[in-house]
Amino acid sequence: MPGFKSAVVTGSASGIGQAACAGLLKAGYHVLGIDRNTAEQADERYEHVVLDVTDTDELARVIGDRFTPGDDNLLVTCAGQREICHTRELTHARFREILDINTTSVFVASQSFCERLISESLSGNIVNVASVSGFLGEPNRTAYVTSKHATIGLTKQFAVDYAQFSVRANAVAPGVIRTPMTEEYFSDSDQVARIQRGQLVPNIGEVDDVVRAILFLADQDAKFVTGSTVFVDGGWSAAKDL
Repeated sequence: MPGFKSAVVTGSASGIGQAACAGLLKAGYHVLGIDRNTAEQADERYEHVVLDVTDTDELARVIGDRFTPGDDNLLVTCAGQREICHTRELTHARFREILDINTTSVFVASQSFCERLISESLSGNIVNVASVSGFLGEPNRTAYVTSKHATIGLTKQFAVDYAQFSVRANAVAPGVIRTPMTEEYFSDSDQVARIQRGQLVPNIGEVDDVVRAILFLADQDAKFVTGSTVFVDGGWSAAKDL
């Protein structure tokens, strides 16, 4: 079908993933959303699959079978979770769980997406939602920080290994973005002030700020961009207030 645009979004039921689905639908994509929770979009071009991304066999099967490639193909990996505890208190099980959600699912989804495209000699793009935590250490976020560093590495590897098949792979690295996962921060005025002091831009990061970066990386305007990470953090990673 001429001009058919197709996307898969993991973590599509809330936060950045939900906003990404809405933004992609507005941009003319047909979207397959994957999340362990139910979700709806007021658009017939949206299909939702209830699936825990740690079920890697099923994740690979869904992307391989339910994803319908078109002329313009995109994978956005948004599924994520974090822990808040000191490294001494972090259990091995919780560490593995965070990496399974944040990193292993990215590998499985990306590999399945790429192989689906290769089977039909089609091109595509991957945009992984990483974090500034993929470049910095943070207190009480050992598993999360590790997983996001790994996601940046995975992004580069897919860019390297699948370039010959006309697949680009990039990441976005949000700073503190207001989502259900971070909403507790914004009920504390001291915490809000602390966040704003850590940024160069005073306003609060919103999900649409990240979605705009995702749409840019997916667009033909970014056809010479691969293996890169776009920071959407208000300058959080650029400077330090001494």
